[in-house]
Amino acid sequence: MDNASYHKSNPIDTPNETKASIWTKIASYNSTNVQAEMLSIACNRGYSVIYTPPYHSCLQYRNGLGYCQI
Repeated sequence: MDNASYHKSNPIDTPNETKASIWTKIASYNSTNVQAEMLSIACNRGYSVIYTPPYHSCLQYRNGLGYCQI
C-alpha cells in the first residue's frame, strides 16, 4: 500500500470508543450478570462461599484443620 491517508483511517461506521470505556462496560456487565462457576455450583448445592483476604495464610484451612502456625 502507498502512504495515502484513506489507507490509515477507520471506516465511517466505526464506533469512536476507547479501550478503557469498552472494558468499563464489560466489567460492569460481568459484575452484575456473570457468576463464577465454582460459586454457582456451591450455591446450587446450598453452600455459602466466604472469601478470605489475600496473603493471609493463617486464615486458610489446611487438611481440614483450621489452625495457624506462627
